[in-house]
Amino acid sequence: MRTIAALIIAASAAMTAMAEPITLREAMQEFRNRGAGQVEGVLLHGVPVIKGTIEEQAFTASMFQCDVPDYACRVVIARSCVDMMSIGAAEALQLANTYNLQIEPRGYALVSRASSGSASLCVQSRYDLGGDSVFDMSETFEWRETVTEFDEFINQARRSAVARNLLTN
Repeated sequence: MRTIAALIIAASAAMTAMAEPITLREAMQEFRNRGAGQVEGVLLHGVPVIKGTIEEQAFTASMFQCDVPDYACRVVIARSCVDMMSIGAAEALQLANTYNLQIEPRGYALVSRASSGSASLCVQSRYDLGGDSVFDMSETFEWRETVTEFDEFINQARRSAVARNLLTN
């Protein structure tokens, strides 16, 4: 008897297999069309990667499940990170958990490059191109909104930290 998780994985794989793939060039153009700037594309160890800015925030979009030779891909994972110089890994993890526990967070937050004195907090979204889903205006607009909301969340967290520091000193 199959478990529910196995059925979900099988359904996800089937949807991805039927996906409408997108090339690196097409994905770059979609980002440009929705206001992304400084858009560049590279092939990094066989993985198409787009770098750019959206709402003045840097991002990368890595593409997976690609068919060679044109690198038409069925999965796009977009990530944007913010250096949190004044906080350590534990506080960054707490912020990531707070973001992820919102009622309807856009994407999900994670901690990257944590060290003893600072950490980077990132937001990431995955777009599986399957069935009627293609990488177009709705995905790039959603990513832009994700970056905007994440930036607002980070700014609010910074303001709260400053207020806490003022009250404790």
